[in-house]
Amino acid sequence: RSRRRRVDIECPHGWEVFDALRYEGEGGERCIVRGPVQNSRGHDTDGNITSVVEKSRIFLRMGTPVLCRGLSKMAYLNGKIGDIRKIDMDEDGRCEVHFEDDTTLKRRVQSIKPENLQILFDLPPKG
Repeated sequence: RSRRRRVDIECPHGWEVFDALRYEGEGGERCIVRGPVQNSRGHDTDGNITSVVEKSRIFLRMGTPVLCRGLSKMAYLNGKIGDIRKIDMDEDGRCEVHFEDDTTLKRRVQSIKPENLQILFDLPPKG
């Protein structure tokens, strides 16, 4: 199941909402986005412009399904799928990620840096 994934990107006039379409480049360092679909004042827009944006400029939203990558201290989470439940704006923007019940995990909720999360565009089928 593939769904639209909304992300926030800081633009010259403030934060705007875009549809994230897919990653590109080796390791997914850039993201193809279309928008803005909502401007900084909260008004819907046509969102017809497709752009390439560095992954570091993308602010993930709560509820976004993600895949963990590049973790060294918690390497057991690499490749695990979860969804963002909370974003901590006070501490380096870490995301509280909830993982499905998995016996290999020590805790179902972990605090992960955004650079170690990748948007999951295609969800695996429910088993």
